[in-house]
Amino acid sequence: MYTMTFLQQLNSHSVPLIRLLTFFKQIPEFNDLNFDDKVTIIKFNLLPLLCINCTLSYKTETDEIVETDSDMPWTTSTIQTVYGIDGYTQMK
Repeated sequence: MYTMTFLQQLNSHSVPLIRLLTFFKQIPEFNDLNFDDKVTIIKFNLLPLLCINCTLSYKTETDEIVETDSDMPWTTSTIQTVYGIDGYTQMK
């Protein structure tokens, strides 16, 4: 069982967020945008993309979100703390 503060739970998403930002940087059209437009796109799209990423990383067998074997899994209670019960239900 993992015990984490709310801040630790949020920080545990830093690796997937960096992966998503790296993905953005691989899109030629994204790189052609000015800095302000890049920030706007990231700001308004990162959370929905993170939710989609969590959905794709959800393991039904263990009821956890694990993107890679080296990541600390998000348990049901962790997911509900960060995203709420409705968010958890939608991801599941």
